[in-house]
Formats: sequence, C-alpha cells, structure tokens
Amino acid sequence: MGKENFRALLEDSCGWNKKLWADALEYGLSFCPKGNKKALEIGAAFHSSLSPALKFMGYDVTCSYYEEFDQAIILSGNLSATSNKYNLPLPYLQELNAWKLKPECYDVIVMKSVLGGICRDNNYELASDLTKVLYAALKPGGVLITLDNQANSFSKLMRRFFGAGANKWTYIDKKKFLQILQPYKFFQKGFGLLNFAKFGTIGGKEVFNNTAYLVDKLLLKTHSFKNNSVLSTIILKP
Repeated sequence: MGKENFRALLEDSCGWNKKLWADALEYGLSFCPKGNKKALEIGAAFHSSLSPALKFMGYDVTCSYYEEFDQAIILSGNLSATSNKYNLPLPYLQELNAWKLKPECYDVIVMKSVLGGICRDNNYELASDLTKVLYAALKPGGVLITLDNQANSFSKLMRRFFGAGANKWTYIDKKKFLQILQPYKFFQKGFGLLNFAKFGTIGGKEVFNNTAYLVDKLLLKTHSFKNNSVLSTIILKP
C-alpha cells in the first residue's frame, strides 16, 4: 500500500471529520515501534475504529469496545467496512474494561475521543487515574496515543448545541491536561480550529467538515491560535 492509500486508510478509520482526525492519528502513529507488536485500541464504536490502521502496520491487534455496545454492532460498522475495503484481516474483538488492564501487556495503546467521555463535566481526576492505568499497561518502550477534542473559543461557543459537548462531553483543556502529563515523557500537537463537531454528509461526502478543514488550513497558516480543535498526545514509556 502506497503513502496515498495509507492516508486514505487513516481517514476511513477515523469515521467522521476524517481529514482532521487523520492528521492527528498520523502524527501519533509516527512515534510507534515497528515489527510484530501487540496493540490495543480502546473504545472502538460503530462509526469509528482505528484498528485497521494498526493491522496495516503489522501489529497483533485487540480491538476493544464499551460495555454498552454489542459485538455485532461493532462488526456491522466502520471496522468491517474499512478492513474489507483495504483487504485487511479483522482484529481480535473484545469487550474490555480499560480500568482493569494488567501491567505491561501492550506495546501500543490507541484511543480516539475516549478521555472526553471518561471525564465528563471536566472531571480531570478520572482522566489522570485512567492515564496511570494505561501507562502501567504498556510494556517497556511502549507508546500510548490519545486523540481528543480540545477546548477552544469556537467549541466553547457551539458545544452547548452541537456535537458531543451537548451531553457534557469534556473538550480537553490543554493546560489541565499538561498537568496530568507532567510525570511522563510525552509529545503533543494540536490540529484544526473550526472542525470540532460531527455533521452529516451530502452525497456521501463530508461537505461541511471538508470545507471547515480547508478554512482551518488557511487560518492556521496566517494566524496563531493557542488552542486547536483536536489534540494528539503521545506518551512514551522508557
């Protein structure tokens, strides 16, 4: 698979706001080790699963999902569609409680838009506790990647009415998250600005989100902003 096809795979894996989240995912995966490693995706859902990208990288992948989902729902959605499109084998599927992970089990742990649900209503204590559990679950030399909605002035204005923010989902405050990250070796990069919510498609294409993505590119080239709309955080375990 060439570079362009791999990029397309990343976009399809992300489910919505594909271009923006794929930017964040591509950055995160650039820190991952090569070879036959054990990888875990936390929080796969019907519309989004990063496991196909991990399978393409040659990893032994466990795709985990929340207790409220049925395995059949996960299999009928993005995971199977993307895997079939790129001729990739399905990962091992498992209902998993991330709080109960055993120490030093995985080389790579990846999650997309999970912390915001864990620490609803800005409960950063829970986010800190989960980070400790996930870090402990990494093998030496392991990598934890978390992709999250980031709070900025645009999301704060609109989140009451659109997107996950309407159900008290936490859009991550970068300053508060940096306090959680202090004990770890980490890298972090923000992406996008306006593109913060999931909107419907027109003719099968994300017209609004793709337009916002292009506007983002122009704005970020000409202006400096403290906070983006998506945050890619990578924690490395020695």
